[in-house]
Order: sequence, then C-alpha cells, then structure tokens
Amino acid sequence: MKNITVILLFILGFQSAWSQYTIKGTVKDTDQNPLEFASVYFLDTEYAAATNEMGAFELNEVEQGSYTLIADFLGFDTYEAHLYVD
Repeated sequence: MKNITVILLFILGFQSAWSQYTIKGTVKDTDQNPLEFASVYFLDTEYAAATNEMGAFELNEVEQGSYTLIADFLGFDTYEAHLYVD
C-alpha cells in the first residue's frame, strides 16, 4: 500500500461566546501528488470533507476538543493523527 501525507493549517474563528476553528489541509501521496476525492474526517464525529482536485480540504466550525483525524483513499494506507484543538 502507498502512504498518504497530510499537511494541516489551523485557522481561528470566533462565533458568539465560544471559539470555533477551521481546519484546512492538503492530502498528497509520498511523491507529493495531490489526492482528489480523498475522505478526511474526525473519527466518531460529524466533521468530514472530501478533497478537491488540488488535494485540499476544509473542516469548518470545529469546536475545542481532542480529535483523531483520518485521511482515507482507495489503494493507500489510512493516515491517522491525533489533534487537540484549543
């Protein structure tokens, strides 16, 4: 199986009395080619997105907490990272 690389960018946003965040990133293979239509999501949540033709994704209105980020694409090993959004 091939490996997936995920590059993450955290963007802070404010809404009402609590903080919410936008998580942006890019999913690429080990040769740095973008993976279009890869699934990206936080395990056991409703936060999910599919990558575009440039391998980019965006998870919006993410609340503070601990998450397991999953990036999945057919024919590749599943990528998993543990994140804390604060």
